[in-house]
Amino acid sequence: MNLLIVLIAASLGIAYWVWRHECKLREQRHKRWLKWPIVDDYLERHGLNRNGRKGITCRFCGSRSIRQLGWEGWHDQRRIHQCNHCNASLYRSYR
Repeated sequence: MNLLIVLIAASLGIAYWVWRHECKLREQRHKRWLKWPIVDDYLERHGLNRNGRKGITCRFCGSRSIRQLGWEGWHDQRRIHQCNHCNASLYRSYR
């Protein structure tokens, strides 16, 4: 009986520790996402387009082909926009 209580208490303690660790990791990942500029800041720093055409371009290679990826997976509402040609991460958005 005492062994059962000790095992249950140990299991609950380990589960709580894992949960707290995941919360801290999630918070750290979110803070890293917040460090990326939003679209308006990106445009302010790097301008609209190098060759005068409409659209946002990559600041490294000048490509207008930009994809958006979920920060922690395809289902994530937090998005990072990357260049399709040089894979540079450019700015963030929220879907």
